[in-house]
Amino acid sequence: MERYIELDHTADVGVSVFGKSLEELFEAASFALFDLQVDLSDVRAEAEFEIAVTGTDLENTIVRWLQRLIALMDIEDIVFSRFELLEVTEESARGKAWGEPLDISRHRVKGAIKAVTYHELEIKETSDGWEAQIIFDV
Repeated sequence: MERYIELDHTADVGVSVFGKSLEELFEAASFALFDLQVDLSDVRAEAEFEIAVTGTDLENTIVRWLQRLIALMDIEDIVFSRFELLEVTEESARGKAWGEPLDISRHRVKGAIKAVTYHELEIKETSDGWEAQIIFDV
């Protein structure tokens, strides 16, 4: 199963992400967030971060999860290349992310994502698992 596909969007960047479980869906969304910004083939999974967020519903939880990754990237100057969600519920997500400090001399930067939006955000269960549509503010 592919992790994500990029959607045609006029001003921002949109993706559809896929997973057999909610944990895989959040992992795919995390991967898409960073894959759109940096060539992940050059990013080593050296530093481990434990992450936990709470939300009011599934949509709010995925936004908070992705926003936390963006905040860590901004605060720690780190890019992530590997993700493992240990538990996802309607109102919480707990997992780990691995990455390394951004090195402009070695990492190929594709662009910057500033935020996750609620615009056209949709999460649904399908016959193959889960699918989400997410729009990132660039």
